[in-house]
Amino acid sequence: MNPQKLTVGLPVMIHNVEEINAFLAAKERLESSRDYGIPLDVAAFLFLHPRFALTDENKVKALENQQKYRLPIIQIETPLQGRNSLVYDLKDQERFGEVSQLEMVVELASKLKESDKSAHGLTIDTHVGILVSENLESANPFAGVYSVNGFNDNKPELFERVRTRFGQLAEKAKKNGHVMVLETVPYVTFEKKPFGPVTQHWYYPLSEMEDLEHISQGNITFDAAHLSKSRVLPQLVQRANALNVERTIFELYGLSSWDEYMLKIPSIDRSLQNARAVHLGNSAGIDQRGFGSDSVWSGEGPGLLTKDELGRIVRSAHVRKIPVIVEADYDIKNLSQKQFREADDLLKYALVS
Repeated sequence: MNPQKLTVGLPVMIHNVEEINAFLAAKERLESSRDYGIPLDVAAFLFLHPRFALTDENKVKALENQQKYRLPIIQIETPLQGRNSLVYDLKDQERFGEVSQLEMVVELASKLKESDKSAHGLTIDTHVGILVSENLESANPFAGVYSVNGFNDNKPELFERVRTRFGQLAEKAKKNGHVMVLETVPYVTFEKKPFGPVTQHWYYPLSEMEDLEHISQGNITFDAAHLSKSRVLPQLVQRANALNVERTIFELYGLSSWDEYMLKIPSIDRSLQNARAVHLGNSAGIDQRGFGSDSVWSGEGPGLLTKDELGRIVRSAHVRKIPVIVEADYDIKNLSQKQFREADDLLKYALVS
């Protein structure tokens, strides 16, 4: 009997032949290695970024390349936030004058998967996509973006819109034989967004596991780096004396202390309970990009996810027969040198004593 393989997903811009060739080389390298104690099956993870993957030209290239190379595709991630948030509805479309890309992406995912003759099923990953800022006076000035009061005053309605929208997309994906999944996200990040002129805190409501499972009917992508950000948040807030962040988090989630907050953060085992896939960050397994470069908010360094925790996550994914996707950031892959070796480094760190 052949041993069960661990499926590893590598991020590929499928419209780019250089990335496809690098992926194929990495697939051969990883699958032929005996360094990890577990045989590997390497597949592609596609993030359909609106500025790169979803131009008319690159959509055509993607379909042509997939017909030629027939990559095994394990997961496709939709564009996120703004008009692609799950709260965005027809009234918003009339108000903001933009059409959501989510239906188009579900259709494109199906077309790309048609040329994939592997046995892998496909999950289509998305986020709730609502952003909240404490610096807004208007309740909902941008698509999917709310003030604290704008969100809290309308939370039941917004939750129902998100749940309904996800259900519509899930049904569309199901007709094509695929599964729509909802990704776990951090409670807050510190970064610059197109909706604001400066780097600031952005809050991601409806991030509690129970909410995500209710919305998605129990179909989750567990992002381990996002969990690490949420776990370390209290110490970062206290170190920075960021009373505004404490106030906003407590207000959005009905909390009165950080002890109550930590009770809402799921364990690794709980996070894996309904997971259809796992996302891990770069070579050390810690992608802290969302905290920005400021030393107070960077949250960088060892200890956010320990070697033991990473090993448990990867081994549990192997037992549960769900893929581990190594999310190397698109601007740091440096394919000519790295050739997706983030995956080699992460797997060795997680699995080799």
